[in-house]
Amino acid sequence: MKRIALLILALTTLFAGCDVLGTKSLLLSDQADKARVNGDYENAIELYTQSIADSPSAAIYGNRAACHARMEDFANAIADYSKAIQLTEADSTLKESSRDRLLHSWLFHRAFTNQRSGNDADAIPDYERTIALDEKIFGSAVGPESRRPDAMNNLAWILATSKNPSVRDAKRALIFAGKECERTGWKDAATLDTIAAVYAADGDFEKAVEMQQKAISLNKVAERQSGFEERMKVYQSGKPFVDDR
Repeated sequence: MKRIALLILALTTLFAGCDVLGTKSLLLSDQADKARVNGDYENAIELYTQSIADSPSAAIYGNRAACHARMEDFANAIADYSKAIQLTEADSTLKESSRDRLLHSWLFHRAFTNQRSGNDADAIPDYERTIALDEKIFGSAVGPESRRPDAMNNLAWILATSKNPSVRDAKRALIFAGKECERTGWKDAATLDTIAAVYAADGDFEKAVEMQQKAISLNKVAERQSGFEERMKVYQSGKPFVDDR
């Protein structure tokens, strides 16, 4: 699985203030939040479920989804993110700017959860919508103020390395990977690792090796190193990397 991604799910910024909850639901949700912060995901899920039964809320569905994701229960996580998205889109009391920011979070996390579970085809449209919302909210999908720059990197990774041949598109991947490398000044090991995979998918193994060497030299995260080096060997052998997770 792509390296940067687990860090993204570790702390999900969720918006409990966006729903009008009953007193009982608020108390249950507060208890669930404490359990989630303490890593007691099973108890948190049970408390969020009770809160939803009392007062359904997009934010609570999103919080419960995060717990399911941490337990690698991807099917239930995706279902809860989908419900959070549905409720947010249907909430006529939300201002457009608030709705955009909420969807920006739910869509990204549903995309990433689909990616983690190997559902690359389902992840792609959510990453695309996240990137579009980045641009709408922050003015530039690749600007330094973007809250979800990883959406662009993850999308490029899928388009270049997916085990599903029908979703691979190296030319399109190069657009996203190139923009993300420009955003990071061609000095971020993770994004260079991605563009190396893109070049390999496009058959340019010389460029893939060059970028992978640069990624290895800039890498400061020890647990990434073996993966980086393994991919280097793949490119040196004249083959693209397939993420067969």
